Amino acid sequence: MREELERITGGQLEPPAEGVRKSEYPPLGRRPTSAGVGGEILAQLARMRQTQTWLAEQTGMPIATLSRHLRAPGRFRLEELLAIAYVLGLEPAALLAR
Repeated sequence: MREELERITGGQLEPPAEGVRKSEYPPLGRRPTSAGVGGEILAQLARMRQTQTWLAEQTGMPIATLSRHLRAPGRFRLEELLAIAYVLGLEPAALLAR
């Protein structure tokens, strides 16, 4: 990782300023836009012209939980994914394909 940063910055790595925490996450620009499963769910909702609120009502999930899981890849439990796939009319594997 350090070698990659040195290659990108031309070896000009500087320590963070006093009081600035180092982030363990990649910069925002490098994160995928679709966020995996959450992105697939949001894409299907858009194709169906439905909302997260609708999906929460159909699956019985609290809207706050659904919204939080959509933003954080890997947070869904298996039974939640199965319920979402069923409501969206998808095979569960279709949510995991990308």
